[in-house]
Amino acid sequence: MDPNNAPGWDILEQTKSCTGRLPLYVRHLSSFKSEAGQNTDISSGVSYSLLVPTPTRTLRPVTYVWANASDGLSSYLRIYSVQINQQIALKDLGTVVLSSCCARALIHVPGTSGGVAKTSGDNPLRADLVWVATSDKRVLLYAAADPEKGSEVGRISLGVAPSCLVYYCGKVCH
Repeated sequence: MDPNNAPGWDILEQTKSCTGRLPLYVRHLSSFKSEAGQNTDISSGVSYSLLVPTPTRTLRPVTYVWANASDGLSSYLRIYSVQINQQIALKDLGTVVLSSCCARALIHVPGTSGGVAKTSGDNPLRADLVWVATSDKRVLLYAAADPEKGSEVGRISLGVAPSCLVYYCGKVCH
């Protein structure tokens, strides 16, 4: 927590109008700005952690965050990695642009590697994936271990546009 923001998470004693804690605002993070000047909203996102091999062959946990910014016509999936030094910071890894549809839901689906970041060359669907449900009746599958590449490894066509995705007991439901 940002110590300069301490009044933001204490109860307002002066006004007595609030009986609970207020949301904590630390800093503004611009995810996407439309060139046409349209408003964009962050409507969904997902975060997950993977064990990534270092040059010395040890494994260190890395947390990734995907944020979906949409202007109502298109979606911009902004991908970050979480950097923890003396403060928590987000490092921008890239953007996946969905120009013909909007993302409705994002979910991380674990692969068969037990949380170790691996790209399965033979069968990429066995690796950790990020599933993106879209407004045009599709689910797009992205490699979770290499999010900076934004590589789509598969897609599923559905009869109806999914409104949410849920991972439960090894299965994904929409």
